Amino acid sequence: MNSLTTLARLNRVPGLSRIPIVLLLGFIFLGLTLTLFRQSPALAQPQPPAPARAETIALAIGDPVSRIQCTTGYTAYLYTDQLIAPHGLAFGPDGKLYAAEETPGRVSRIDANGAVTPVLTGLSRPEGIAFDGDGHMYVVEDVDDGRVVKKAAGSSGTGGTTLAGGLDAPEDIIWVDDGGDGTLYLTESNLEYALAMTSTNPADYRTHVTEVSLSGTVTRLLTTTADITILFPPGVDATFWSYTSLASNGNNLLYVANELAGKQISGTYLGYPYHADSTESIFVVNLNSATPSPTPFADGAIAPEGVNFSAGDAFPMYVAEEDISNDDSGVGRLSQIDAAGNRTDFCTGFSTVEDVVLDENGWLYVSEDGNGLVIQIRPGSPSGPAPDDEFVWLPILIR
Repeated sequence: MNSLTTLARLNRVPGLSRIPIVLLLGFIFLGLTLTLFRQSPALAQPQPPAPARAETIALAIGDPVSRIQCTTGYTAYLYTDQLIAPHGLAFGPDGKLYAAEETPGRVSRIDANGAVTPVLTGLSRPEGIAFDGDGHMYVVEDVDDGRVVKKAAGSSGTGGTTLAGGLDAPEDIIWVDDGGDGTLYLTESNLEYALAMTSTNPADYRTHVTEVSLSGTVTRLLTTTADITILFPPGVDATFWSYTSLASNGNNLLYVANELAGKQISGTYLGYPYHADSTESIFVVNLNSATPSPTPFADGAIAPEGVNFSAGDAFPMYVAEEDISNDDSGVGRLSQIDAAGNRTDFCTGFSTVEDVVLDENGWLYVSEDGNGLVIQIRPGSPSGPAPDDEFVWLPILIR
């Protein structure tokens, strides 16, 4: 029907009857225009990504978290929102996920329905968690003169005992099966405290990879100190390192994250201002070496806080990057690193992430300390229509 025929027919309709018809045609035209505008890439205006923050609408446990976009075939879901400043994560012998909550100083168990139950309390800034082969739990406290606290398997109450003390602000801990009782390995970094007191001794800016036996014997395998050079004209050239998370793939190798990778630190040294940087995101440490040392492995991750291998301790390695922004706005990211040290995005849109672990299915769990969340990432897509299946409802006028 051409426009002239339409106009002729409208002219034969009584005046008052034309109004609903005109409105109907107008709504149809508007609806088609909106649909075309939505679906046409040439017309749609690109929107800048929103800052990674908590969802603006309330989510139920198990709901997809739309701000987090993962590689094709994976979707992020809310696992729990009942935590306070969650940091380290670990699965216990019961198959439940456990989280270290830094601010309240406790470790909590997370049930399948998202409910949390404190199981170890009275801690000071707990960070990393590990379980040994007998089901005993070990937690490190990220404080000056920090501890390794043990909670025996099957013990009642929420108390624990000190296995080791006098540590330089330990951040992560893992248990490695060596065929016997196993060994605990942890990272230490006193950089935060050394910067606060503006020490003039480079040796005070130190970070360690440390071995702790199940009887409590502490052996520092390696120590890395700051590289500080006084320049002329007066100035300072400085490089810092801070070991955070670590993982083992069963080959007597430890993979150690450097949380300062891709970041800068500003301060003063002997009265001179400096802007210090760091090198390498992940180092590898050979435990068979007589004098273990950090060997550069990967340099593409920014501010890595948590590292873990895929199922079977195989590559790719997953890396939780706390803040990849240039303005400390807390934009977190989850990356994969292959056996050659190459990094690729896996999920983006997080807010300040701390750790990543995998369950027996290969599903991932990521802690967001600022939001108090644990995010589950698993294969599959959420139910409901895809964005391209949306449509515009048009009114129907009945006389």
